[in-house]
Amino acid sequence: NHGFVGGISYARTFDEAGNGADDFSFLIDPDGPVPTYPVTLYNISIRSTYHAQVTPVTVGFGTRLSERVAAGLSANVITGNSVSLYNQHEKADSFFVLEYYPQPSNYDFNGTVIDSSKFSGIFFSFGFKYFKPTLSIGAVLKMPYKLRQETNSTIREVTTVNGLVRSNGTVTEFRDGNITDIEMPLMVGVGGSLKTGSSTTFAADIEYRPFSGKKL
Repeated sequence: NHGFVGGISYARTFDEAGNGADDFSFLIDPDGPVPTYPVTLYNISIRSTYHAQVTPVTVGFGTRLSERVAAGLSANVITGNSVSLYNQHEKADSFFVLEYYPQPSNYDFNGTVIDSSKFSGIFFSFGFKYFKPTLSIGAVLKMPYKLRQETNSTIREVTTVNGLVRSNGTVTEFRDGNITDIEMPLMVGVGGSLKTGSSTTFAADIEYRPFSGKKL
């Protein structure tokens, strides 16, 4: 008669977010030493945001095989996502564009790139433990699996000259369904602990992950 114990765990092992901002300007002298046209101030503004998180969910159970030996099995599901946004805005009130040369023009460019990714993977773990009042020895085996990343990208660029949209310099592009598979190897871990007194315990463990030959 063996009793079973089970459990479900949910954790957020990775959660990162960030924002970026850059603004700079420079002067453009369109005609050099001949002061026919005014010096132009060219402004560039860049904004970016980023957020990514990875959330594993584990469902497992364990039981005693004998008085001093226990074993367990778990299924581990990895999910996650990331979203990044990059925007670049360029503006000049008096800028030379080929179609309107030699008259300076009001120039505006707005470009945005949005990348969104999803992460997924599932693997199984097996664990064994031998225990006595002062000694415990354990081993864990994590089966190999593939961690998949699927990325979708959207690129939008709009260029206007004198308030009119310019076809050369305006684009909307979708790059969807880009898949990357990362092969994760078999993992073997062994550890133990020895209790030498009422307040002293020595413990050590080692883990082996053979990444050689795995593919991305």
